Amino acid sequence: MRPGERRSGASATGSLRDPDLLVQLGNIFLAALLFRQLIVFFRVLPDGMYDYNIFRNAGLAVVHGHSPFSVDGFIYPATAALAFVPFGLVSFTLGGSIFAVLIILSLVATLWILGIRD
Repeated sequence: MRPGERRSGASATGSLRDPDLLVQLGNIFLAALLFRQLIVFFRVLPDGMYDYNIFRNAGLAVVHGHSPFSVDGFIYPATAALAFVPFGLVSFTLGGSIFAVLIILSLVATLWILGIRD
């Protein structure tokens, strides 16, 4: 059989049993879910991300020369506050968006490193 030829008895293009169509439908479904999650994320961003807010405020305290432990709820090592100094320098919404993108990218990178490709 040459590349591009279908085996006899294979389903016709457009059929729900066609693997390519199922992959495309799955991709559309996942894109819709991602879009929905982005809408939810930006709706709750100002009131949500409670832990991010604590870490960001600790990083901001470090920028201003204060102890990160002066931030109510910050009980982590001081190095964690240092990691959040860049987020303290930008607005809450921008920093939260960048933080969320970094989390998603780290998940993708982890799956890539582990060799999970499906």
